[in-house]
Amino acid sequence: GIGGLAVASRITAASSRAKDNDMQYKVTILEKNSCVGGRCGSFDRQVDNVGGFRHERGPSLLLLPHVYRSLFQACSNIL
Repeated sequence: GIGGLAVASRITAASSRAKDNDMQYKVTILEKNSCVGGRCGSFDRQVDNVGGFRHERGPSLLLLPHVYRSLFQACSNIL
């Protein structure tokens, strides 16, 4: 989800600024669930006699713009 991408971005940004080769990392992102998205994902439900619905999980991180500003500032040299 968003948190995993944010952490991977911060590690990559810090690594790209590192002068010491021992502090430079290649980041691989893996997903433990059957679908990607984390809290940004959604799921579908069928309700008898009503129909189908898609439920958006609604990440709470979207309510915290200062977190995004900090992330983008920390990773600005790789974006």
